[in-house]
Amino acid sequence: MNPTREVFENIPHHNWLYILATIGVISLIYGITRRIILWRKGKNINRTDRISTRLINTIKQIFIAPKQYYRSYRAIFHLLIFWGFAILFIGTVLVFSHEYFGFETMHGSFYLAMSFALDLFGILLIIGCILALFRRYILLPEGLDRKPEDLFTPILLILVVLSGFLVEGARISIAQPSFERWSFGGWAIASLFTGLSDTTRLILHRYLWWVHISLASLFIGLIPYLKLSHFLYAPLSIFTSSLEPKGHLPMIEDIEEQEVFGAPTIKDLTYKDLIDADACVRCGRCQEVCPAYNSGKPLSPKKFIQDLKLEMNTLSRVRKNNNGLEEIVGHTIQADELWSCTTCFACQEFCPIFIEHIPKIVELRRSEVLNVSRFPEELNLTFKNLETNYNPWGIGFADRDKWAEGLDIKRFEKPGDAEYLLFVGCMGSYDDRAIKAMRALVSILKKAGIDFAILGTEELCCGDSARRLGNEYLYQILTMENIEKFNERNITKIITACPHGYNTLKNEYSKFGFKGEICHHTQIITEAIKDGNINIGHKNSPTIVYHDSCYLGRYNNIYNEPREIIKRATGSNPFEPKNTRRSSFCCGAGGGRMWMEETIGSRINEVRFDELMGCGTDVIAVSCPFCLTMLNDGKKAKAPDSDIEIMDIAEIVERAIS
Repeated sequence: MNPTREVFENIPHHNWLYILATIGVISLIYGITRRIILWRKGKNINRTDRISTRLINTIKQIFIAPKQYYRSYRAIFHLLIFWGFAILFIGTVLVFSHEYFGFETMHGSFYLAMSFALDLFGILLIIGCILALFRRYILLPEGLDRKPEDLFTPILLILVVLSGFLVEGARISIAQPSFERWSFGGWAIASLFTGLSDTTRLILHRYLWWVHISLASLFIGLIPYLKLSHFLYAPLSIFTSSLEPKGHLPMIEDIEEQEVFGAPTIKDLTYKDLIDADACVRCGRCQEVCPAYNSGKPLSPKKFIQDLKLEMNTLSRVRKNNNGLEEIVGHTIQADELWSCTTCFACQEFCPIFIEHIPKIVELRRSEVLNVSRFPEELNLTFKNLETNYNPWGIGFADRDKWAEGLDIKRFEKPGDAEYLLFVGCMGSYDDRAIKAMRALVSILKKAGIDFAILGTEELCCGDSARRLGNEYLYQILTMENIEKFNERNITKIITACPHGYNTLKNEYSKFGFKGEICHHTQIITEAIKDGNINIGHKNSPTIVYHDSCYLGRYNNIYNEPREIIKRATGSNPFEPKNTRRSSFCCGAGGGRMWMEETIGSRINEVRFDELMGCGTDVIAVSCPFCLTMLNDGKKAKAPDSDIEIMDIAEIVERAIS
């Protein structure tokens, strides 16, 4: 017997299914169209360039290496639901292609293989939904909230698939051809109908078939209105994600001509921002890794995105004159939430669908700073100091190179004075603890025979803090003045010990016309060790735990060089804390938080210090002057009598040089 079956066997008047399907499709299209209309009210941004790169990235993230699979339990049920749904959808397409387009998909061995696959993945989808429900409603993880749609959505999916199995079982029970054993799920269910008369089985088959079609049509129609919508919007969020380096923030072009800065209202965010709000599935991964949230601050990245979604829904009631739009900050997002962010990038690093939290936060800060001058009081002095003395403390710019007294360092005054510019940064120039690390770096560079010079009093703040605090105008002034000094001296190679300076020089200055090679000091030291230009030993070496800086690690993927240096200096790999590499916990200084009071919840630097000290090592190693100061402050508060040292990588190397 040739394995086959009729698609609409025992289903008279099956054409009525097209009415149900049409209703479902109309509801689907209407729901999607409503969201597209809202997205189009956001500001335009070019996220349709480099189409092939975007398509490859989207396919890769969905099918090959999705970011959500970094934890096993989540990976299991996501894989089961995704591939179960995908295979059942493909199977449905194949059935209809056989019926209406003449493709021979319902005959022979192909039909048997398809039947087996559909049953297998249908069962796996049900298991995936049950695991998802178990996690949300039995395990009750802290990061997950529970709404009616969270229960309704997987139950609806289960009912659609389960009704399909019942239809299959009823159909098989009528004739029971032996080849239908390949439909092992339906074959097992067919036993439920044993003992019923042929007429009863025929009636049950028809009834169950219409129940299945009705549930499937309902499922299709509800996709845009339930959690199911992320099936559609998540790929779009991935496709429109930024292709710029992770450390790049969008610039305000022609800033002198702008009348409104940042995003005072929801309509001032970009269409990508609005897509993100719809794509968010409330998985809570951003919240789990947020240092602000985990230290008791009011900011939750998940809630932040969901609140923007609620605000976006008001756009449907707003006409072209924007009447009825509220300012986001103070209405939807509170000031304490906005200013709690350290811009550590953990939220974006672990978001499985590439939602961009930090650009939204910075856009809101830009609006607060540049439109209405509404920001934490202590930042008044920070901004004033940056404007007048080009550093956040307001120390006279004439003292910027005082740290270098007695070191005999060349000044970069004209082209050709040195191969590298050592861009010292504000911390290395003025902060007492960071100065010690900078002097150690200078000693290493000299021993390695590297030709370098500094700008001295000509150097200005790189502008990182100003930009991430929302003062884009001040950032652009500092940036353009620094670039002018670089160009006057034909500087094309820069060394910096500050990851914040490294990030903005490498990833953001290029947008203002500067082209050059930017090196972090861990990269230069690693190269010098490998080339044999400096010799280090590890006699009586201390045990070391390494703390990854957010702006060096997550932003710029520099993880191995600091560890290689520690291994060379001590003879063993550094200890790794619980939160390490891309999961590293912020020190609390980023996003301009270094210059702000921290009065809500626990201090982030103290939380991180406790974790690092718990490793029981002699030394906590860092590669960032901000981290160096913040963790030293954490030690003073939490363990003032401890012998543990907080040291920069450069200090460890200087101590180990033989």
